[in-house]
Amino acid sequence: IMPQSEEYPALTYTVDETPDEVITGPSGLIEVDIEVTSWVRGSPSRSGYTGVRDLAIAVRDALLGYRGEVADVYILSVTGGDVETGAPDETTEIWQAWTTVHVIARV
Repeated sequence: IMPQSEEYPALTYTVDETPDEVITGPSGLIEVDIEVTSWVRGSPSRSGYTGVRDLAIAVRDALLGYRGEVADVYILSVTGGDVETGAPDETTEIWQAWTTVHVIARV
């Protein structure tokens, strides 16, 4: 949840986790879909479409293909990354775009 006083551009995210289970119990693998939403405020003279799309693409490009350790979790792969853009809020001129990546990790 983004605070009301947040400056733009901004990012928010949601995580949908699916623990990997096998017959003997947890496998130690985690599969997660992470949706990162980019937020940009436009102005009456300038659309926020390009800015929000470019921010979402930059986020996607930074995440795709990442491998390494983060907080004792080893990231094995990051895939996906389609970018979608929503219509702006007509009263605030706030634009949003989002990308979803699929992460496989080992704990």
